[in-house]
Amino acid sequence: MSSIIPENQSSERIDKLQEDFLELSLLFDMTRELNYATDIFSLAECFLNFLRDKIKAKSIAFYSLDDNKYSLISCEGVESPYPAEFSNAGEGIWQIINEGKPFRVVDDQEKDIYSHFFSSYHLQNLHSYVWLPVLNEGKITAITAIGKKEGSKPYSKADIKVLEKACAYLAPAINRVKTQEIKERNINYLQKSLHNISILYSLGQAINFIDDLKKLLKIIIDKAIQTI
Repeated sequence: MSSIIPENQSSERIDKLQEDFLELSLLFDMTRELNYATDIFSLAECFLNFLRDKIKAKSIAFYSLDDNKYSLISCEGVESPYPAEFSNAGEGIWQIINEGKPFRVVDDQEKDIYSHFFSSYHLQNLHSYVWLPVLNEGKITAITAIGKKEGSKPYSKADIKVLEKACAYLAPAINRVKTQEIKERNINYLQKSLHNISILYSLGQAINFIDDLKKLLKIIIDKAIQTI
């Protein structure tokens, strides 16, 4: 016995499949670009490009957690003075931020909902409409503020769904580049330490064989300059 799907249900299924395909296509393009990011700055640029070109956000600001403060990494369409950083001082907005999901920061009249927090850090210059917290291992590692969408249309439910998934994909990418940055700093520190040890060894050898005090002092000064 064959079943007949009503025409309206068939149309809804097609629309849903098209929506899912578009979402997967957008996220695939974004993750492919993120894979090329080598540090937090290039990663932020990749994400800004995605939000501008695919989501059509008019203004964007990307903040990354650094020493208990969120520092501005990159922005576009933001008025000066640029709000360089802000921190978690226990304001009510942080209860929502810590949920790690996109949320609106303006009301239906497009006035700031969290006006005290925004004025404290000059965040009104961001022209934020939606904030995108990135939750990774129980910590908000980045926050991206996006302004209104180009044109007169607001962000749709499909847009918000894509943004939420984009933040989920962004979390491990941030962790990857920050881990790489730590590794590179450690390697540079070890290389510098080995270099300094080599210089100290050379000085020890020079002290044993040079009787001229002035010449010895010159060698010590030259070696000291090399360590800087």
